[in-house]
Amino acid sequence: VSISTDNDLNDVLALNSTSAFAVGENGKIYHTMDSGSNWLEQDSGVIQDLNAIEFNGQTIVAGDSGTVLVNDGDSWIDNSIEGAGNLYDLSVPHFESLADSIIFVSGTGGEIWKWSDNSWEDLSNFTGTTNDIYAVDFVNENEGFAVGADGLVIATIDGGLSWEIRETPDEFRGLSFYDVIIFGYQGNPVSAIIVGENIQIHVKDGKSRLDA
Repeated sequence: VSISTDNDLNDVLALNSTSAFAVGENGKIYHTMDSGSNWLEQDSGVIQDLNAIEFNGQTIVAGDSGTVLVNDGDSWIDNSIEGAGNLYDLSVPHFESLADSIIFVSGTGGEIWKWSDNSWEDLSNFTGTTNDIYAVDFVNENEGFAVGADGLVIATIDGGLSWEIRETPDEFRGLSFYDVIIFGYQGNPVSAIIVGENIQIHVKDGKSRLDA
C-alpha cells in the first residue's frame, strides 16, 4: 500500500499488528491503525528530514539539525538538541517518562548524545572518531554499539563515557556500516549483527567474523 507523498520515507516502526508509523523528508510523519490500508499524516511541528524512529514505552523520532520528537498521542513534543548536527539513529534503553528516560542519538562527525536526568549530554568527544555514525544500539543504559562510515565499529560498557574500536576484517574497513542490532544479552555475552555495503558482520566479545 503506497503512502500518497512525494517525500522519501526513511524509516518505519510497527507498534503492533495493526498500528505503525513512517517518517521521512521535510518532517513528514504518517500513522496507520488498520495494517497499512490507510495512512494519515500527523503534524510533526518541524520541517527537518526525519531519519529514524524507535519505540520503548514511547515512540521517539530523530532527524536533521538535532531534531528529536517524542510522541504524545496525536501530537509530538519537540525535545531537539541545540547545536547538534544531523541525527541518523537513536536507541531508547529506558523510558518511563520524558523526565525519567535514557535516549542515545548518533549522527554526523562522530556525534553521540545522551538524554538522561532531563537534559542532553554531548558524548561526541569520547567516541574517538569524526566519522559519521549511522546507527547506535544499546541493550541497557551502559552497553552499546555504534557503527558508521569507513568501517567504523565502536562499543561502550559505561554508557558512552568511553568507546573502544571493534576491529573488522581489513577488506571491509573502507566500507560504510548502516545499521546494528544487539542480541544475546541478559547474562550472556553481548553480540551484534552489523550490516552495510555488501556485507554482514557478526561481532562477539570484541572479535569479528564475516557472515555473508
